[in-house]
Amino acid sequence: MKKFLALLLSVMLVLGALAACNNQEQPDNEKDGLTLAKDMVRAMYKDAPEATASDYQVIASTNIDNVKYDITWSVDVASGVTVGTTVTDNQITVDVDEKTETEIVYVLKATITGPDGKTAETTFNHKVPAFRELSWQEYVDAPAKSTVVVKGVITGIMAKSKGNSYNCIYLQDKDGGYYVYGMATDPVTDDKLEVGMEIRVTGARDTYSGTYEIAQGTAVVEIINSEKTAVTPADYTEAFKNAKDLKDKSLVEKQALLVTIKGVEIVKQTESDAKRGYFRFKLGENTSYIRISSSVCPLTKDEQTAFKSEFESHTGWIADATGVICVYDGAFYLTPVTADAFRYVSLPEKSDAEMVAYEKENLTIPANVTEDSEIDLPATGGTYSKVAVTWTSDKDCAKVDGGKLKVTLPEEETKVKLTAELKCGSVTETREFEITVDAAAKANYKTTVVDAPEPGKSYKFAMDQNKLGKTLYFTGEMDGNYLATSDKAEKAVDLTVEQVEGGYRAYFVKDGKKIYIDIYEYTQGKVGVQLTETPTCVFNWNEALAIPTVSLIGNTYYLGAYKEFATMSVSLIKYLTDDPTAVGVSQFPSHLVTVEEVVLKAEAVTSPEVGKSYKFAIEQAKLGKTLYFTGEMDGNYLATSDKPEKGVDLTLEQVEGGYRAYFEKDGKKTYVDIYEYTSGKAGVRLTDTPTAVYVWNAALSIPTAEVAGGTYYLGSYKEFATMSASLIKYLTDDPSAVGVSQFPSHLVVLAEG
Repeated sequence: MKKFLALLLSVMLVLGALAACNNQEQPDNEKDGLTLAKDMVRAMYKDAPEATASDYQVIASTNIDNVKYDITWSVDVASGVTVGTTVTDNQITVDVDEKTETEIVYVLKATITGPDGKTAETTFNHKVPAFRELSWQEYVDAPAKSTVVVKGVITGIMAKSKGNSYNCIYLQDKDGGYYVYGMATDPVTDDKLEVGMEIRVTGARDTYSGTYEIAQGTAVVEIINSEKTAVTPADYTEAFKNAKDLKDKSLVEKQALLVTIKGVEIVKQTESDAKRGYFRFKLGENTSYIRISSSVCPLTKDEQTAFKSEFESHTGWIADATGVICVYDGAFYLTPVTADAFRYVSLPEKSDAEMVAYEKENLTIPANVTEDSEIDLPATGGTYSKVAVTWTSDKDCAKVDGGKLKVTLPEEETKVKLTAELKCGSVTETREFEITVDAAAKANYKTTVVDAPEPGKSYKFAMDQNKLGKTLYFTGEMDGNYLATSDKAEKAVDLTVEQVEGGYRAYFVKDGKKIYIDIYEYTQGKVGVQLTETPTCVFNWNEALAIPTVSLIGNTYYLGAYKEFATMSVSLIKYLTDDPTAVGVSQFPSHLVTVEEVVLKAEAVTSPEVGKSYKFAIEQAKLGKTLYFTGEMDGNYLATSDKPEKGVDLTLEQVEGGYRAYFEKDGKKTYVDIYEYTSGKAGVRLTDTPTAVYVWNAALSIPTAEVAGGTYYLGSYKEFATMSASLIKYLTDDPSAVGVSQFPSHLVVLAEG
């Protein structure tokens, strides 16, 4: 018989058992060890499913106060259910006849034996349901937790061995589809399944957030036919076009069914949709999407990359969309099972005016810019290249230059009007965008994580987002469904801790009202974060991680970010505790912190180390500023800024005869190079093929290079704010000029001043 290896008990059940033992009428300290052991076993299995359609496992012994108690299991039936004799990892398998023709009702008895030979017993009522394959409708109508047996052809596989977070399968028969979620075995490496095989699945029926599924950890899979059969998608074109909305029964009823919708129009992807993996299409009055999930998707990572690239280059095209029906918040969408889930057919013919109007509508520019950046500005239409686009800006902090909008954060927040002129043939139209350019940081700050919060005291709420290289502070606003952040501490709200029964709440004051951060169940089984005057949750303090947590719907949650996200969302605490190495690498918990303004000063390096990174800076006394190399050119010279955070990290690399110095940009090494740009003339450039070799001038603590017959250093003179190449004699012939009219550039480290 096929072994069902998934355990019926989990860590949560074990913890629940401990709690249950503490709720006995007789205090634990008055019970003997044998009774405690029996209570433990009782608590572990009393809530296990009564129906046992597959093999399952039970423990062979338990320990109470470091004393071992052996457990012998038996059943009161002669056939159909037997208890194994082999113990593996303290587990014994109860072997069940999964294909019994009649229902088997039995009692499972545990006999607990102490070291003195005394025994205690506890029993559990079980039954093995009669084996019967269900129709699709019977599967849909089956009650929660009941055992179901379904059969169908595999249309999609999601496996951990393919980079997914869970092992799942889509399959279907002639009437509808089935979703098998969270299998205990890998469908590719363990079960050897392939798309097109016919399989039989036995497991517990569940519904999660409106999605029908065979529940996590319960599926037993049997290959019926290993010959692969291609499944023809059902044509849902008319159903989609005629549906009154995306929750129409005609769309969502047959979940997990492979369908195609023909003649859809590809919709331009927004930044928000890109983050969520939504690839939208429309037909008639309805717009839906194909979703690439970050946790479960049948496509490989390479297939996902190809899919996204093709989608981006086909905005406005007519296509056929194919995928399995999925439901989110009761609404229809598709999950792709092949990389060609969109089959691009044609680009609609349009007049000059229609092309201009289309491109005008589909132009997108970020509404907010929070850091120095370069934004690509299209010179032609994204779909119709006949449309020419030119751009103008009304503010110096956002300049149009060479097909890019180059933004430098100003001293104060600034509204920029960016105008696009679109032209095709004799048709010309304009579109204006208003961009909010954030103010540059007014100071540097040091954050300190709070080990234990004090009620009534105010803190900032922040996370070190190492993927973005920033400390992000909660601003007191929502960004969609998540808490909004800024990398500027001055924009952070003051969060006050309030003691309540069972823990804490946290609020900030806005318009004279207390606004609380609240973790809540927004739909069945789904947890999110909100800002509200009437909070529902109570935070507890996790001392080990120094973060607030909330226990809700049987799980513990925290607030933070993961991967490259800059907002704070709700996540399960297990993502931190199951893999502590992920903290600060892919998982970034939010902490209560104190913030202190610090002044950074540049300390010149007297003896540089190979492989170490430094800032490159000059003390420009004429301007009264310390200027840092920013990693860019300003004409023929190195550009600088008086803000330390804008200075790039320059790394020394040992080569024959001395050093070279580089910084990383777009994953490539870019070198600072002094070179002979014309006979006898030396200048500075940024290049990936350097020629100069620097040697260290210990007397001046600066790097120098022999170029064009002379020794050169990098620095500035008089009132200039850029770094240029100059002959060393300007420093050595008149040492008194150093710091007065000649300002050499130094490798520096930043320290609190």
